[in-house]
Amino acid sequence: MPAPDDGRGAAQARAAIEAALGQIGFCLPGTITIRRARCGKPRCACAADPPALHGPYIQWTRTVHGCPPPLKMSL
Repeated sequence: MPAPDDGRGAAQARAAIEAALGQIGFCLPGTITIRRARCGKPRCACAADPPALHGPYIQWTRTVHGCPPPLKMSL
């Protein structure tokens, strides 16, 4: 999205984003992260240079009263 050149452009861009978000419907609060990891085995491809990491591992996390619950949900 290009940067607006005046205040009216910013307001129009904000209105367009708000309209698009209003059409999404129900969604869960939290964060979705996509991770790749090394296993630690010396002869694995993830230990090479450049590494071929394991994954992707998709996780959804959230906070309850400012603290993460003891459960991470993998998608």
